[in-house]
Amino acid sequence: MQIVVGSNNPVKIQASKEIFQEFFEGVRVFQMSIDPEVPSQPFSLNQIISGAYNRAKNSIERFIRHYETSADFGIGIEAGIAKIDIEGTLHKQARNLCHPPFVDIQVCVIMNHLYKFSIGYGSGFAYPETIIEGVKEGKSVGALMSDYTGIPELGRKHGAIGFLTKMFLDRKALTKQAVLAALVPWLNPELYQTSQEDPIREGGDELR
Repeated sequence: MQIVVGSNNPVKIQASKEIFQEFFEGVRVFQMSIDPEVPSQPFSLNQIISGAYNRAKNSIERFIRHYETSADFGIGIEAGIAKIDIEGTLHKQARNLCHPPFVDIQVCVIMNHLYKFSIGYGSGFAYPETIIEGVKEGKSVGALMSDYTGIPELGRKHGAIGFLTKMFLDRKALTKQAVLAALVPWLNPELYQTSQEDPIREGGDELR
């Protein structure tokens, strides 16, 4: 089982490795620095999904060009902020502590060489309004949270979620949620529209 992660971020790489090793034997993980082709701070769900998709697609294509063979899967992981429109569903006297209503979402796309792909999401959580205002001014969440916490490169460590949850949940665990959710259709081909020719069934890698 060969997977290629479209990132050099150690959190994304380790999260992908740990999830795949739960289900498959002999997992080899490759990493490639991939441009997600979206803003450095995605600010909509479409941008987040597009970034993850581009990372997955371009990583597996680059792997094929470099090694002249295909990996079983390309994995793209992208985090960003998405606006959630909940105003119409709330009682008019309700007060939203997360105002403005933006949540951070981790998205994972898993793709094979036939361009079949799946999407998974991690838990969404809200940032303080001061962070959102900084993002609106063009700053990144990573830079803003690193400045606030005094922890350099926070996103490559336990992440903002680690700080905000008092380390109950760190970024790797959050990323693993998204990877696992994206892997669901590949683990249950009889329930999803995956063909019998998918590499996950060809290479002799059996589910544990």
